[in-house]
Amino acid sequence: MSRLTNALQMLDILSARSVVSLDELADTLEISTRAVQRLKDDLESVGYHIDTKMGPNGGYTLKYQTQIHPIEFNIEERKILKQALALVMHQNSTQSRDFVRAVSKLSRQLDYPELSMVESFQSVRLNIDPEKYQNFITTLTQAIESCHRVTLEYNKNHRETKTYRFEPYELVLVNKLWYVFGYDEKGRYLSLKINKINDVTILESTFLKDENTSSRQVLSDYGYKIQPVMTELLITDQDYLSEYIWGKNQTITWLDDHRFKLEVEFPNEMSVKNFVMRSARHITIIEPVWLKDWLYQEAQEIIERYKQ
Repeated sequence: MSRLTNALQMLDILSARSVVSLDELADTLEISTRAVQRLKDDLESVGYHIDTKMGPNGGYTLKYQTQIHPIEFNIEERKILKQALALVMHQNSTQSRDFVRAVSKLSRQLDYPELSMVESFQSVRLNIDPEKYQNFITTLTQAIESCHRVTLEYNKNHRETKTYRFEPYELVLVNKLWYVFGYDEKGRYLSLKINKINDVTILESTFLKDENTSSRQVLSDYGYKIQPVMTELLITDQDYLSEYIWGKNQTITWLDDHRFKLEVEFPNEMSVKNFVMRSARHITIIEPVWLKDWLYQEAQEIIERYKQ
Protein backbone atom coordinates (compact mmCIF):
# COMPACT_ATOMS: atom_id res chain seq x y z
CA MET A 1 0.00 0.00 0.00
CA SER A 2 1.04 3.61 -0.53
CA ARG A 3 2.17 5.80 2.35
CA LEU A 4 -1.03 7.87 2.07
CA THR A 5 -3.22 4.76 2.18
CA ASN A 6 -1.30 3.51 5.21
CA ALA A 7 -1.77 6.87 6.94
CA LEU A 8 -5.53 6.87 6.35
CA GLN A 9 -5.85 3.26 7.51
CA MET A 10 -3.85 4.06 10.64
CA LEU A 11 -6.18 6.99 11.29
CA ASP A 12 -9.20 4.69 10.97
CA ILE A 13 -7.67 2.23 13.47
CA LEU A 14 -6.88 4.97 15.98
CA SER A 15 -10.38 6.45 15.55
CA ALA A 16 -11.97 3.12 16.50
CA ARG A 17 -9.76 2.28 19.50
CA SER A 18 -8.67 4.19 22.60
CA VAL A 19 -5.05 2.95 22.57
CA VAL A 20 -3.23 0.90 19.90
CA SER A 21 0.29 -0.41 20.38
CA LEU A 22 3.08 0.40 17.97
CA ASP A 23 3.65 -3.31 17.25
CA GLU A 24 -0.02 -3.93 16.48
CA LEU A 25 -0.10 -1.00 14.06
CA ALA A 26 3.04 -2.30 12.36
CA ASP A 27 1.57 -5.82 12.04
CA THR A 28 -1.79 -4.59 10.72
CA LEU A 29 -0.25 -2.25 8.16
CA GLU A 30 2.54 -4.74 7.35
CA ILE A 31 5.26 -2.14 7.82
CA SER A 32 8.06 -1.55 10.34
CA THR A 33 7.57 0.23 13.67
CA ARG A 34 9.85 3.00 12.37
CA ALA A 35 7.51 3.46 9.38
CA VAL A 36 4.57 3.70 11.81
CA GLN A 37 6.38 6.49 13.65
CA ARG A 38 6.86 8.33 10.36
CA LEU A 39 3.13 7.99 9.64
CA LYS A 40 2.42 9.51 13.05
CA ASP A 41 4.62 12.45 12.12
CA ASP A 42 2.80 12.80 8.78
CA LEU A 43 -0.64 12.85 10.43
CA GLU A 44 0.44 15.37 13.05
CA SER A 45 1.88 17.63 10.35
CA VAL A 46 -1.62 17.98 8.82
CA GLY A 47 -3.37 18.73 12.12
CA TYR A 48 -4.14 15.43 13.85
CA HIS A 49 -3.08 15.08 17.50
CA ILE A 50 -1.71 11.68 18.45
CA ASP A 51 -0.47 11.12 21.99
CA THR A 52 1.93 8.38 23.10
CA LYS A 53 0.86 6.44 26.19
CA MET A 54 3.76 4.75 27.98
CA GLY A 55 3.73 1.45 29.91
CA PRO A 56 2.85 -2.21 29.25
CA ASN A 57 -0.59 -1.27 27.83
CA GLY A 58 0.71 1.78 26.04
CA GLY A 59 0.67 2.87 22.44
CA TYR A 60 -0.76 5.62 20.28
CA THR A 61 -4.05 7.34 21.08
CA LEU A 62 -5.90 9.83 18.89
CA LYS A 63 -6.51 12.85 21.09
CA TYR A 64 -9.73 13.93 19.38
CA GLN A 65 -11.81 10.98 18.20
CA THR A 66 -14.13 13.19 16.16
CA GLN A 67 -11.57 14.43 13.64
CA ILE A 68 -12.88 14.08 10.09
CA HIS A 69 -11.19 13.08 6.87
CA PRO A 70 -13.11 12.96 3.56
CA ILE A 71 -12.56 9.26 2.91
CA GLU A 72 -15.17 8.51 5.59
CA PHE A 73 -17.96 9.92 3.40
CA ASN A 74 -19.17 8.77 0.01
CA ILE A 75 -19.99 11.28 -2.75
CA GLU A 76 -23.70 11.49 -1.86
CA GLU A 77 -22.95 12.07 1.82
CA ARG A 78 -20.43 14.77 0.94
CA LYS A 79 -22.98 16.47 -1.29
CA ILE A 80 -25.55 16.50 1.53
CA LEU A 81 -23.01 17.86 4.02
CA LYS A 82 -21.88 20.58 1.61
CA GLN A 83 -25.49 21.65 1.11
CA ALA A 84 -26.05 21.77 4.88
CA LEU A 85 -22.93 23.86 5.41
CA ALA A 86 -24.01 26.23 2.63
CA LEU A 87 -27.30 26.79 4.46
CA VAL A 88 -25.44 27.47 7.68
CA MET A 89 -23.19 29.98 5.94
CA HIS A 90 -25.84 31.87 4.00
CA GLN A 91 -28.88 31.76 6.29
CA ASN A 92 -27.17 32.57 9.58
CA SER A 93 -27.10 36.33 10.09
CA THR A 94 -24.82 36.26 13.14
CA GLN A 95 -21.58 34.94 11.68
CA SER A 96 -18.31 36.10 13.21
CA ARG A 97 -15.11 35.90 11.15
CA ASP A 98 -13.96 32.93 13.24
CA PHE A 99 -17.27 31.16 12.58
CA VAL A 100 -17.01 31.69 8.83
CA ARG A 101 -13.39 30.56 8.80
CA ALA A 102 -14.14 27.36 10.76
CA VAL A 103 -17.13 26.37 8.61
CA SER A 104 -15.18 27.15 5.43
CA LYS A 105 -12.33 24.85 6.53
CA LEU A 106 -14.77 22.03 7.17
CA SER A 107 -16.52 22.62 3.84
CA ARG A 108 -13.22 22.50 1.93
CA GLN A 109 -12.44 19.08 3.43
CA LEU A 110 -15.56 17.78 1.72
CA ASP A 111 -14.80 19.21 -1.74
CA TYR A 112 -14.79 17.05 -4.85
CA PRO A 113 -14.49 18.07 -8.53
CA GLU A 114 -18.04 17.29 -9.64
CA LEU A 115 -19.74 19.36 -6.97
CA SER A 116 -21.36 22.67 -7.89
CA MET A 117 -23.37 24.58 -5.29
CA VAL A 118 -26.28 26.97 -5.73
CA GLU A 119 -25.96 29.60 -3.03
CA SER A 120 -28.97 30.40 -0.86
CA PHE A 121 -29.83 33.82 0.52
CA GLN A 122 -32.06 35.52 3.03
CA SER A 123 -33.62 38.97 2.89
CA VAL A 124 -33.74 39.70 6.65
CA ARG A 125 -30.75 39.73 8.99
CA LEU A 126 -30.49 40.06 12.75
CA ASN A 127 -29.57 43.61 13.77
CA ILE A 128 -26.44 42.88 15.83
CA ASP A 129 -22.67 42.91 15.48
CA PRO A 130 -21.79 39.26 14.66
CA GLU A 131 -18.40 39.47 16.43
CA LYS A 132 -20.07 40.69 19.62
CA TYR A 133 -22.77 38.04 19.31
CA GLN A 134 -20.21 35.25 18.94
CA ASN A 135 -18.16 36.59 21.87
CA PHE A 136 -21.23 36.40 24.12
CA ILE A 137 -21.87 32.81 23.04
CA THR A 138 -18.22 31.89 23.68
CA THR A 139 -18.20 33.52 27.13
CA LEU A 140 -21.46 31.84 28.15
CA THR A 141 -20.21 28.48 26.88
CA GLN A 142 -17.15 28.82 29.12
CA ALA A 143 -19.33 29.72 32.11
CA ILE A 144 -21.66 26.77 31.47
CA GLU A 145 -18.77 24.31 31.21
CA SER A 146 -17.12 25.55 34.43
CA CYS A 147 -20.40 26.20 36.35
CA HIS A 148 -19.48 29.84 36.98
CA ARG A 149 -22.05 32.52 37.61
CA VAL A 150 -22.18 35.52 35.30
CA THR A 151 -23.58 39.02 35.34
CA LEU A 152 -25.70 39.88 32.31
CA GLU A 153 -26.67 43.35 31.19
CA TYR A 154 -29.90 42.73 29.30
CA ASN A 155 -32.25 44.90 27.21
CA LYS A 156 -35.75 44.00 28.37
CA ASN A 157 -37.14 46.49 25.83
CA HIS A 158 -36.01 49.66 24.03
CA ARG A 159 -36.30 51.69 27.28
CA GLU A 160 -35.35 49.31 30.08
CA THR A 161 -32.03 47.56 30.77
CA LYS A 162 -31.74 45.02 33.59
CA THR A 163 -28.67 43.43 35.19
CA TYR A 164 -28.99 39.75 36.13
CA ARG A 165 -26.75 37.68 38.37
CA PHE A 166 -27.22 34.48 36.42
CA GLU A 167 -26.43 30.76 36.64
CA PRO A 168 -26.22 29.65 32.98
CA TYR A 169 -27.27 26.05 32.29
CA GLU A 170 -27.35 25.68 28.52
CA LEU A 171 -27.43 27.47 25.17
CA VAL A 172 -30.35 26.58 22.91
CA LEU A 173 -31.10 27.53 19.31
CA VAL A 174 -34.79 28.38 18.80
CA ASN A 175 -35.96 29.51 15.34
CA LYS A 176 -32.39 30.57 14.37
CA LEU A 177 -31.93 32.64 17.56
CA TRP A 178 -29.64 31.65 20.44
CA TYR A 179 -31.02 31.69 23.98
CA VAL A 180 -29.28 31.08 27.29
CA PHE A 181 -31.30 29.15 29.88
CA GLY A 182 -30.63 29.25 33.61
CA TYR A 183 -31.54 30.69 37.02
CA ASP A 184 -31.40 34.28 38.18
CA GLU A 185 -30.60 35.40 41.74
CA LYS A 186 -34.28 34.99 42.71
CA GLY A 187 -34.31 31.34 41.67
CA ARG A 188 -36.42 31.93 38.56
CA TYR A 189 -35.72 29.73 35.53
CA LEU A 190 -35.33 32.17 32.61
CA SER A 191 -34.56 32.11 28.91
CA LEU A 192 -32.73 35.18 27.62
CA LYS A 193 -32.04 36.08 23.99
CA ILE A 194 -28.34 36.44 23.24
CA ASN A 195 -29.01 39.28 20.78
CA LYS A 196 -30.56 41.37 23.59
CA ILE A 197 -27.49 41.12 25.83
CA ASN A 198 -25.26 44.21 26.16
CA ASP A 199 -22.49 42.68 28.26
CA VAL A 200 -21.47 39.40 29.94
CA THR A 201 -18.93 39.00 32.74
CA ILE A 202 -17.89 35.68 34.28
CA LEU A 203 -17.76 35.85 38.09
CA GLU A 204 -15.42 33.98 40.42
CA SER A 205 -18.29 32.25 42.26
CA THR A 206 -19.49 28.83 41.08
CA PHE A 207 -22.80 26.99 41.46
CA LEU A 208 -24.03 23.40 41.66
CA LYS A 209 -26.21 22.36 38.73
CA ASP A 210 -29.58 20.76 39.27
CA GLU A 211 -29.22 17.85 36.84
CA ASN A 212 -33.00 17.57 36.52
CA THR A 213 -33.25 21.07 35.01
CA SER A 214 -33.49 21.22 31.23
CA SER A 215 -34.84 23.49 28.52
CA ARG A 216 -37.06 20.54 27.53
CA GLN A 217 -39.37 21.74 30.31
CA VAL A 218 -40.34 24.76 28.24
CA LEU A 219 -39.43 23.76 24.69
CA SER A 220 -40.94 21.37 22.20
CA ASP A 221 -39.76 20.53 18.68
CA TYR A 222 -41.80 23.52 17.47
CA GLY A 223 -40.74 26.22 19.95
CA TYR A 224 -41.88 27.31 23.39
CA LYS A 225 -44.66 25.08 24.73
CA ILE A 226 -46.44 27.78 26.75
CA GLN A 227 -50.22 27.46 26.46
CA PRO A 228 -50.32 25.27 23.31
CA VAL A 229 -53.26 26.12 21.03
CA MET A 230 -55.22 23.56 18.99
CA THR A 231 -56.48 25.26 15.83
CA GLU A 232 -58.65 24.48 12.82
CA LEU A 233 -58.12 26.80 9.87
CA LEU A 234 -59.41 27.05 6.30
CA ILE A 235 -56.63 28.27 3.96
CA THR A 236 -57.15 29.52 0.41
CA ASP A 237 -54.60 30.35 -2.34
CA GLN A 238 -51.63 29.74 -0.06
CA ASP A 239 -50.68 26.23 -1.14
CA TYR A 240 -47.06 26.65 0.02
CA LEU A 241 -48.20 26.67 3.67
CA SER A 242 -48.99 22.96 3.30
CA GLU A 243 -45.29 22.28 2.71
CA TYR A 244 -44.38 22.91 6.36
CA ILE A 245 -45.13 21.30 9.70
CA TRP A 246 -46.39 24.05 12.01
CA GLY A 247 -46.85 22.06 15.21
CA LYS A 248 -47.93 18.79 16.77
CA ASN A 249 -50.67 16.46 15.48
CA GLN A 250 -50.91 18.29 12.14
CA THR A 251 -53.39 17.09 9.52
CA ILE A 252 -54.13 18.66 6.14
CA THR A 253 -57.35 17.98 4.23
CA TRP A 254 -57.49 19.26 0.65
CA LEU A 255 -60.93 20.58 -0.31
CA ASP A 256 -60.02 21.60 -3.87
CA ASP A 257 -56.94 22.62 -5.87
CA HIS A 258 -56.14 25.75 -3.87
CA ARG A 259 -58.05 25.29 -0.63
CA PHE A 260 -57.30 23.06 2.35
CA LYS A 261 -58.18 22.64 6.01
CA LEU A 262 -55.28 22.75 8.46
CA GLU A 263 -55.66 21.20 11.92
CA VAL A 264 -52.61 21.60 14.13
CA GLU A 265 -51.51 22.29 17.71
CA PHE A 266 -49.36 25.42 17.75
CA PRO A 267 -46.83 25.51 20.62
CA ASN A 268 -48.11 28.82 22.02
CA GLU A 269 -50.43 31.75 21.51
CA MET A 270 -47.83 33.98 19.87
CA SER A 271 -46.96 31.42 17.20
CA VAL A 272 -50.58 30.95 16.09
CA LYS A 273 -51.19 34.71 16.02
CA ASN A 274 -48.09 35.23 13.87
CA PHE A 275 -49.22 32.47 11.53
CA VAL A 276 -52.69 33.96 11.08
CA MET A 277 -51.41 37.51 10.59
CA ARG A 278 -48.92 36.53 7.87
CA SER A 279 -51.73 35.49 5.48
CA ALA A 280 -54.81 36.86 7.23
CA ARG A 281 -57.05 37.45 4.19
CA HIS A 282 -56.38 33.90 2.97
CA ILE A 283 -57.23 32.26 6.32
CA THR A 284 -60.64 31.55 7.83
CA ILE A 285 -60.47 30.63 11.53
CA ILE A 286 -62.83 27.79 12.46
CA GLU A 287 -61.44 27.11 15.94
CA PRO A 288 -60.73 28.43 18.55
CA VAL A 289 -63.37 31.13 18.95
CA TRP A 290 -61.12 33.43 21.00
CA LEU A 291 -58.68 33.58 18.06
CA LYS A 292 -61.48 34.78 15.75
CA ASP A 293 -62.39 37.48 18.28
CA TRP A 294 -58.76 38.57 18.60
CA LEU A 295 -58.31 38.83 14.81
CA TYR A 296 -61.58 40.78 14.45
CA GLN A 297 -60.41 43.27 17.09
CA GLU A 298 -57.01 43.60 15.41
CA ALA A 299 -58.65 44.24 12.04
CA GLN A 300 -60.94 46.92 13.54
CA GLU A 301 -58.01 48.74 15.11
CA ILE A 302 -56.04 48.64 11.85
CA ILE A 303 -59.00 49.99 9.88
CA GLU A 304 -59.47 52.83 12.38
CA ARG A 305 -55.81 53.75 12.23
CA TYR A 306 -55.72 54.06 8.45
CA LYS A 307 -59.25 55.28 7.81
CA GLN A 308 -59.20 58.54 5.86
